[in-house]
Amino acid sequence: MAAFGRRLGVKHKADATVVTEVDAAAERAIRATLHEHRPEDGVLGEEEGLTPGASGRLWVVDPIDGTRMYAEGIPLWTTLIALSVDASTVVGVADSPATSLRLRASAGGGAWEDARQLRVSSVDRLSEAFVLHASVEEFASSGELAALGRVVTQARGSRGLGDAWGHLMVARGSAEALVEVCTFLRDDAELAFAMLPWMGAADYLPRVPRFECIYNLLSLANELRFTLKVLVTEEQPRVPSIVGVWPTANWHEREAYDFYGITFTGHPDLTRILLPEDWVGWPLRKDSPLGYEEVAFTHNTPGRREPSPSLKKLAPKKVRYRAQ
Repeated sequence: MAAFGRRLGVKHKADATVVTEVDAAAERAIRATLHEHRPEDGVLGEEEGLTPGASGRLWVVDPIDGTRMYAEGIPLWTTLIALSVDASTVVGVADSPATSLRLRASAGGGAWEDARQLRVSSVDRLSEAFVLHASVEEFASSGELAALGRVVTQARGSRGLGDAWGHLMVARGSAEALVEVCTFLRDDAELAFAMLPWMGAADYLPRVPRFECIYNLLSLANELRFTLKVLVTEEQPRVPSIVGVWPTANWHEREAYDFYGITFTGHPDLTRILLPEDWVGWPLRKDSPLGYEEVAFTHNTPGRREPSPSLKKLAPKKVRYRAQ
């Protein structure tokens, strides 16, 4: 914090993002604290890369997310720290020292700001949404400026508020949409996920959040594959559409809507794609009745007994085929 508020000299990384001497100093301080208390853990930092550990625990650190904001004396920057155990993220913290805002989340424990559990906004129409986006220059350089214009002109309001700060505002329900994550995955030179071969959904009833949207991304340029998962609640089953980033998502999102009832805000034509337009319900939800009749199982129906062993003789007999 000592250097915040005064103009700093900046350097540019290979991907044109900026870095200051404070980024490196902050990461060294975080690493020193982690090493003091968790010497067997690994650390992956944005500035110094990976330091392997022996415990199966990995701390992921971005010391200053929003370096440009920090360097310009604008207080919208954050420190991001997450803990991964056996390749699964279990804890995350986003701290904004300049504004005293701190959000935390844990696997299965929800997300919190102080004593208040966070909830995303209940708005499900783009015309009623307040949209946050990354810098206009990023959209212009990737050829997506027109797509951004179509989104923000339909929204209730919009502001350019990139980096982690925009994500925090969406998480705490202060804004409804953030047009940035997928654009970054596609346009970052070290990632270059130019293809979306498949996107789908899954129902994990009775888990909370109940649904997931799964995006399988492919980078031919860097020979990478990446799976992006978005947790979706049963009470508010909606996700921003990514058709403007990967046009192939159009039919995939319509299929997820058709079968699971997940709404993709901003989709150009969110209608059923396989089922008749007058179909009632969402057939791939686990609680969807088969033939509109509740299915009774022995594990959920009191008094229902297992079939008699004598019925086994009615089961189809195995047939052996001999190679000709």
